[in-house]
Amino acid sequence: MTFECEGYSKNDEDSFEERVEKEPSNEKLRVFSAKAFVDDLLENGSNIPCDNSIEEFNREGLPKFYNEVYFKRGQDFFWNNAFSLLFCKFLGLILTLSSPSILAVLKMTKMSGSPMTAYRRYVSTLFHLHLWYESELSSDSRSMRSMKRVKVSHNTASSQANSIDRPPITQKDMVLTQFGFMGFCIARTEFIGIHGARKEDLEGFVHFWKVIGSIMGIQDRFNLSRDSLEETREICEELINRVFRPFVEKRDPDFLEMTSYLTDGLWYADPQLNHRVFLSILYDILRPIESLSVENLRDSEEYFPLTIIERLYYRTILFGVRYMMKYNVVRIFLNIKHQIFMWILHRIPLLAVCAFGYENAIVSIESNHCKMH
Repeated sequence: MTFECEGYSKNDEDSFEERVEKEPSNEKLRVFSAKAFVDDLLENGSNIPCDNSIEEFNREGLPKFYNEVYFKRGQDFFWNNAFSLLFCKFLGLILTLSSPSILAVLKMTKMSGSPMTAYRRYVSTLFHLHLWYESELSSDSRSMRSMKRVKVSHNTASSQANSIDRPPITQKDMVLTQFGFMGFCIARTEFIGIHGARKEDLEGFVHFWKVIGSIMGIQDRFNLSRDSLEETREICEELINRVFRPFVEKRDPDFLEMTSYLTDGLWYADPQLNHRVFLSILYDILRPIESLSVENLRDSEEYFPLTIIERLYYRTILFGVRYMMKYNVVRIFLNIKHQIFMWILHRIPLLAVCAFGYENAIVSIESNHCKMH
């Protein structure tokens, strides 16, 4: 096929690549491929550690691409959707446990192998996250000191793994964990209860996690959070389809055991948690995006054979996030409820005190033994 247009000459028949080569002032345009990104992550990211043996892990201060306006926008997005995003992160935490390499590290550290240790570990995770969302970020801010404590725990876990000839925490492990904290927000926005999200707010949220990922030692090459929201969403879908869904579908006994510790432990923080129900929700929202509808989910194969009460609870959650969270009054009410929940968790977690004793129930992220994966 020949195209004719005004001003066209035979010299213009050079290929695009040749013309770019002749114009050194222009950067070569590259077509982004989420498949290629995930290929690189799985093939090479699983061989590169994320501890103090790499330059990125030891860098101090903020990354060069840090943008205060976008970072603050990401924080505001969280507070406007706190309940939904904590729902997203809880499902993400369960999801990360499906990765055999992450699961191996957690089992090695013995910090999540019982309801009490899981309670302490994941409550400290929640406290760290809240601090990152509420604090200004600078080279010596409270949030930066919190991140450094988390990095120390990562480095300790990697050193412990190396001492017994096991793989350390890798770039792939960190990126899969990064997905756990933000991936569903981007790839399954409405299915976790976020409705009417503006593109610029989602971009701010992606930038927030790009900064956090970089500070934690994720190399730019592997950072799940891209400059483009669309590219980030494509990577999230690729990870869901190629990594997470196959992991979860295996129903690995270690995965089921560790997720039961997680939900059973956090039950003492939030008695609404149910292991079987939330694993069923997770399994369903991992379905291909084109098959995600309320009707399909209601009629879908269950991850577990739920009881009538559990099935009713499942459908109540589904109805809430898909319909009720569309209304601002519901969203605001649940966000306030979340703030009250956090106040109680910090000061008087009564169920945890009764189950584990006061010393074990009160979690402080200032303590060195509070760890997060």
